Amino acid sequence: MATLTNEQIARGQTIAKILSKDRKSTRLHGYNKNSQVGVVANLHWESAGLNPNINENGGGGYGLGQWTPKSNLYRQAQICGLSNAQAETLEGQAEIIAQGDKTGQWMDNTTVSSAGYTNPQTLSAFKQSANIDVATINFMCHWERPGILHIEERLDLAQAYSKHIDGSGGGGVKRCYGTPIKNTNLDPKSFMSGQLFGTHAGNGRPNNFHDGLDFGSIDHPGNEMIACCDGTVTHVGTMGALRAYFVINDGTYNIVYQEFSYNQSNIKVKVGDRVKNGQVCAIRDADHLHLGFTKKDFMTALGSSFVDDGTWEDPLKFLGQCFGDGDNGDNNKGKDDLIYLLLSDSLNGWKF
Repeated sequence: MATLTNEQIARGQTIAKILSKDRKSTRLHGYNKNSQVGVVANLHWESAGLNPNINENGGGGYGLGQWTPKSNLYRQAQICGLSNAQAETLEGQAEIIAQGDKTGQWMDNTTVSSAGYTNPQTLSAFKQSANIDVATINFMCHWERPGILHIEERLDLAQAYSKHIDGSGGGGVKRCYGTPIKNTNLDPKSFMSGQLFGTHAGNGRPNNFHDGLDFGSIDHPGNEMIACCDGTVTHVGTMGALRAYFVINDGTYNIVYQEFSYNQSNIKVKVGDRVKNGQVCAIRDADHLHLGFTKKDFMTALGSSFVDDGTWEDPLKFLGQCFGDGDNGDNNKGKDDLIYLLLSDSLNGWKF
């Protein structure tokens, strides 16, 4: 059976939650557990682990469902009332997939056949699938319609995800964030106003907007840049004012580390690496680390570096906290979260 990372499980549960009900939770999309699992397993195979920003190797496909060309994703997003930026997120793509009948992506009479599939089949009937294997095959045939089927791999992934998706869209995996520098201080008072996220008059930036949080080498010392969460490295490089940078995707957010060095050789991870909370990823030899949080594709988000349009979010909302997609809901900080943080203190040295 396929082995899943916590990050992949969390992404799968997020998609399942949206298939169960829409992004505003005002109505049900109505996918049962079997159909949720079938969808997630196929998307995992197509996107190398539920990566919403992945480009097809040697082709024009993009995202969870490998929309080809990418403009087809934007077209379907418009039908679903979503912006192009929303279409590049995990949640946005899951919402588009959930409405496959509305977008025209779901074909009742499919042109792709496979042993065990049902044809014709409406999306409404698929949502009430009685068997996980059949659901996986039917989504492949009616929505994905791939050139090469890879049936066994998809079925193997479905069995793995079936242990983590309960049919309600819930789950028990939490996203917990530490700090980007060991033994650093997260008290907002430890930062100067120009280091803090948001709009601050006189900070010298366009529109006086700062899209992240700056950890100075003097006020927040330490030369080891550590992963503040579990995730996958999606970008590594150098770019003008960003200096050296790398990006970690945790299944929901892209966490951007930049400006900590002028030399890419100081980055110790590469694209595709899976990192753990507290793992050393780079060495700082410049005057500060800039940390940013965004749900959008990193390259797209750069276009809003000096615009407070919701693209970037305050890192202090996340650092030192846990968030879950389970029965307790997002942003629920109960006793279990507190215990997790206290137990992790010895690893990351959090201070408040």
